Amino acid sequence: MKLYLSSYRIPNLDALWSLVGKEVPHIRVAVISNAKDYKPKQEYGEKKQELLAYVTSLGVAAEWIDLRRFDTSADVLQALDGYDVVYVAGGNTFCLRYEMKRSGFD
Repeated sequence: MKLYLSSYRIPNLDALWSLVGKEVPHIRVAVISNAKDYKPKQEYGEKKQELLAYVTSLGVAAEWIDLRRFDTSADVLQALDGYDVVYVAGGNTFCLRYEMKRSGFD
């Protein structure tokens, strides 16, 4: 397992892609934005679309994963199977941590 940490977006794409070890067009990214769960529904939807647009603009396939859909770590692992990168967006870390624990993502 490899871990790439960044405080905002992805400032060094080449470093991240070299960790993945695949051609960029073949990389699949799961985007988790549960740190924004506190936002009103419309604003949350806008942020979700903004994040997906950002990640796909990097030349990879991106899909949104909502941890609120899962109740066990096995369910989360099954949903993430086949992704090369899990992109966890920032926001309210308490909201994110709550869903990580509740869903089994942690």
